[in-house]
Amino acid sequence: MRALAVLPVILHHSNFGWISGGYVGVDVFFVISGYLIASIIFSEKVAGNFSLAKFYERRARRILPILFLVVLTCIPPALTWMTKIQLEEFFESVAAVALFASNFLFWEQTGYFGVAAETKPLLHTWSLAVEEQFYMLFPLLTIVLWKLPRRFFATALVVLALASLALSHYTLSVAPSANFYWSPTRIWELLAGVLLATAERNGPLHPRVAAGLAESLSFLGLAAVIASFFAFERSTPFPGLYAVLPVVGTGLILAFARERTLVGRILGTPPLVGIGLISYSAYLWHQPLFAFARLRSLNEPGPLTYAMLVAVALALAFLSWRLVELPFRDRRRVSSRQIVGSAVFAGAAVLALGFAGRFSGIADFSTRFDFSAAELAAVAPANGNDAVRDCRWDRPIDGFSKIRACRFGAPNAAKTVVLLGDSHAEALFSALDEKFRRDGVAGILLRNRYCDLIVGIYEREKVGLQNHQSCVTAHDAMLEYVRRLPASSVVISARWTFKLYPVSGAIDRMEFDNGEGGVGDERERVYQAFSAGRFVTDGGVKAKAMQDFVISLLDTGLAVFLVYPVPEVGWHVADFNFKHLIAHRPIPSSVSTDYARFALRQRFAIEHLDAIGGGKLVRIHPSDLLCNTYVPGRCAAQVDSRPLYNDDDHLSDLGAGLVADRILLEMRKGGL
Repeated sequence: MRALAVLPVILHHSNFGWISGGYVGVDVFFVISGYLIASIIFSEKVAGNFSLAKFYERRARRILPILFLVVLTCIPPALTWMTKIQLEEFFESVAAVALFASNFLFWEQTGYFGVAAETKPLLHTWSLAVEEQFYMLFPLLTIVLWKLPRRFFATALVVLALASLALSHYTLSVAPSANFYWSPTRIWELLAGVLLATAERNGPLHPRVAAGLAESLSFLGLAAVIASFFAFERSTPFPGLYAVLPVVGTGLILAFARERTLVGRILGTPPLVGIGLISYSAYLWHQPLFAFARLRSLNEPGPLTYAMLVAVALALAFLSWRLVELPFRDRRRVSSRQIVGSAVFAGAAVLALGFAGRFSGIADFSTRFDFSAAELAAVAPANGNDAVRDCRWDRPIDGFSKIRACRFGAPNAAKTVVLLGDSHAEALFSALDEKFRRDGVAGILLRNRYCDLIVGIYEREKVGLQNHQSCVTAHDAMLEYVRRLPASSVVISARWTFKLYPVSGAIDRMEFDNGEGGVGDERERVYQAFSAGRFVTDGGVKAKAMQDFVISLLDTGLAVFLVYPVPEVGWHVADFNFKHLIAHRPIPSSVSTDYARFALRQRFAIEHLDAIGGGKLVRIHPSDLLCNTYVPGRCAAQVDSRPLYNDDDHLSDLGAGLVADRILLEMRKGGL
């Protein structure tokens, strides 16, 4: 059974598309874990020799030695092949492993299926964290409930499992990332195994049914699990009710597959038994191998590379099973005092390494590499998004503490320009600051952190936490503040298409795929629009909300410089350069993407921005500056080995300077 769980996970992470639902193997693991842990605890409770101390000692022997070894083994290649941000996040995950909180960290950092997730060496430890959180609570729950009549004990477990499943189903629509990672939304899968163990407290279930029925039920369970591996995809809403199929299937196999059944004979074959024995080590080793291969390669590794890595993972798993797992599980070789002492020491050391790596500055490029000034500028280009962190924020509006203002440009200038938007506006910050100082213009960067940028469009995961009317009130207060300023104009810049996603038939994916191996990297999120008292994903409603947002600023009477979509790149340009340097290759002189793909991607947003009229509206098209200029038919992302982008969609100061120059030119032409 463990082989049935681990092999699909490994193959799925190898990007073999034919096993699109291989991630379901983790759910199989959860059911198995719940069943085994409950069976052990129940048998010891019946025998009267259950001990919490012994239970946690067994868990420590089973889980910690090889886990800490894998974590420590990841540190040298991480120091060598990771960018600054990647390394900082890696050390955060190191600390999270020691605290068994990886699931909550990765929920905050990224989704499970994004490009960034695939380059996180310790991503897979999220499932260990869920199990450990279960191990901390379930024995205590058993002690409390054990004295109840058996039917009440089972009823309590059923209620908890159903509540967890209901929460999982609910959060599918309001917080899908949380649903995937949270232990409260996963605990029902472990409890499914516990319920099976509860049903078997008087003995196994399979002897209680006819041989033919046991054969059928075990085969049905295997079919359900295997169907999940191939029928489910990354887009499948999961876990939720979809996970019932593999969970029930696993339960049927555990309950009815024995030597006398066909499924039992299949699962009892020596190769599967052997892989089952080393499954824990195989699970731990495979993700670091795959992640570092992706980090080291300029492009996604091919099938042959992944096949070799799978073989290496299994070989390492066998060695670590023989040399680490078995010795530490043997009380004759490692005493209880030794395992507890070494676990505490190793856990504290790993935690300390995680915090030290995150906060010591070792992640900085200058600490780890002897890059020239030009190379450093290519892997860490100056950008406004970083500069904004040094802002001295004011709270200019009484009663609205989350509306912040950062002054930049020339101090005490007669002319003031307001910069408003999301991170794309902040990408322009440094370039505008420099040019405003030169031209004697004051700037105010505004942030409204009550809601998303566009009133009426909200990230789905946050819809339940926001009150639409309060968002309208905050936006109106900000508009009134802008009216009272001695301002001449407003510059608006945003990742418009991103905030409109999804729009069926027009914006069908959150991230830009350049068709040449570059795919953007963001945590999957869905935006909904408020309409007639409810939230919808209708593209027309969202487009109108976007237009109304711009019009509300035009209604202030100020000139509005509307910055159209910045072409997305697909590749993280700075990381792309870094990979070339660590591979001892020259930085590419030119990086560009197809203009036609940009135009298709942004068509919906551009059409609706074009439809806005009236007032003093000035349209700024970054694509006029970046596309069909340096390379015909292409949008430039890097020129003469100098990046125009900081990542895959935010402009560096060099690229932002082109847009800022166009804004200043239009201001002069309009006498603003």
